[in-house]
Amino acid sequence: MSLILISACSGMSGRSQTIDFRGFVRDFFNSEDFQASHTQFPLEIVSWTGDGEFSSTFVTENEWSFYEGPADFQCDESCYDIMIYDDFDKRQRDSGERVLAFEGVSNGINSSMYFRLTNGKWHLVKIEDFNN
Repeated sequence: MSLILISACSGMSGRSQTIDFRGFVRDFFNSEDFQASHTQFPLEIVSWTGDGEFSSTFVTENEWSFYEGPADFQCDESCYDIMIYDDFDKRQRDSGERVLAFEGVSNGINSSMYFRLTNGKWHLVKIEDFNN
């Protein structure tokens, strides 16, 4: 019986991590201080150079500028997130990693923000900016 309880708890932890991450993302895009304290510096930013090559730069805390993110994250009431799950049970893996991807349809938007859970707190660890 205790084995079933352990299994149930570990299955819920991925979902709990996802719920926690969704709240974290709203705070991340609404507070400059919160964002700076939840970004791992130097932060790697990978960009497309336009000639089929990619370049990496590293930004220090002093060089960092607040990133507001999309308007959807500045919502105060009646907010919702569009979620896409990979199975009908809506389970999430307890990986400690999340990718927040902004992918447009025929508009050149293609960027991703990589987050990692470290010591119980989410941190931005990398940005890929392939926008045209």
